[in-house]
Amino acid sequence: LDLPVIQHELMHVIQTLILGALDESLLYSWFAEGIAIEISDDVFYEFIDSQQQLDDLTATFGMLNPISLQYSWTYPDIENVALFYYYPMFRLAVRYLMDPDGQGGSFYDVRDVLIDVADGVEFSTSLEDRFGISLIEYEDQFFDLMYDYLP
Repeated sequence: LDLPVIQHELMHVIQTLILGALDESLLYSWFAEGIAIEISDDVFYEFIDSQQQLDDLTATFGMLNPISLQYSWTYPDIENVALFYYYPMFRLAVRYLMDPDGQGGSFYDVRDVLIDVADGVEFSTSLEDRFGISLIEYEDQFFDLMYDYLP
């Protein structure tokens, strides 16, 4: 029994139940997947906890901005990019939002984003309201923020 995988997929079920629809266009992929990876502590995906690990990934795949990836079907056509690059980046992006050394949010804020979106609030509006950073700002400054955040 692979508990992290079950927890990961159950998080997607919970997201769908809260949103009231299986509609990937409601949340950006980085947020939906990042939540599932972070809450399940899925060790299958590399945990980026240093600038060196970030540098290693960007040296291999390029500086692909995870925040700009809205839908899973828009991954670039690069072998293993989702598994070995984007998923670790999604986890990093969500962890940053919830870490006191990042944006200082919590899983309560994650829940509230899901509820907001279910109530018709745009994801970008809710993200800014709940985590204090605009989607545009997060995308534009992602790598600078991560280098300031990571040891």
